[in-house]
Amino acid sequence: MSDKNLPVYCGISRKEFTALGAVSGQAFRLYVAITLFAMGQKTTCFPSWSRIKEVMGKPDYSTRQLQKLAVQLEEHGFIKRGKPGITGNPRFRLLLKERVQNERGERTKTTPKSEQKGQEGASKKTTHNNKKNNKKNNKNNIISQKSKTYKNGKTITYKVVPTDRLEKAAILHILETTRRTALLNHYDPEDILEWLEELQKSRHTFPKSKAKMTKFLQDWNIDDF
Repeated sequence: MSDKNLPVYCGISRKEFTALGAVSGQAFRLYVAITLFAMGQKTTCFPSWSRIKEVMGKPDYSTRQLQKLAVQLEEHGFIKRGKPGITGNPRFRLLLKERVQNERGERTKTTPKSEQKGQEGASKKTTHNNKKNNKKNNKNNIISQKSKTYKNGKTITYKVVPTDRLEKAAILHILETTRRTALLNHYDPEDILEWLEELQKSRHTFPKSKAKMTKFLQDWNIDDF
């Protein structure tokens, strides 16, 4: 493939650069390579693995190696891989870039045309189902908390750990990149232990978060309650 057919530059924000410190160097390179195909405000793209290998300067890389790196990025909530064989389904969606743009308020101002069609259809559905959605949201708000009474008679209300993978990744991203460890106080230590055991199954995922969760559990004393 001729170099002139490949993108020649990329740009990632400082927040993206900082957040990517949570993954390996090669996973970082893969993320940057993907962004080459999603310039400006675009957050979706369709590059083949062969094109990605070219821009990474690793033509001899196996697709399996790259897929493992993509899984690492996906586990951190930085990207979402599309399902193959579905027409119009992007191969990659840059979730981290979307979050940064949403924080800046850029998504509503300069949403790419390729994404506007889907949003227009979605907005009609949302308007039509507003009452139904409000009911669902109210129900979710009710079950998003739980109360627990300890032997000393003290009752504490905890947040429920989300089941959605991306919501979990967003919380872990805060733990991984900031000093806001106090947010662990909002969750039941038993739920945190279960969450930690789940994370331990993946050796390279959120190492700092695991360490902070471990220390939190070590410092927590059930006899105080």
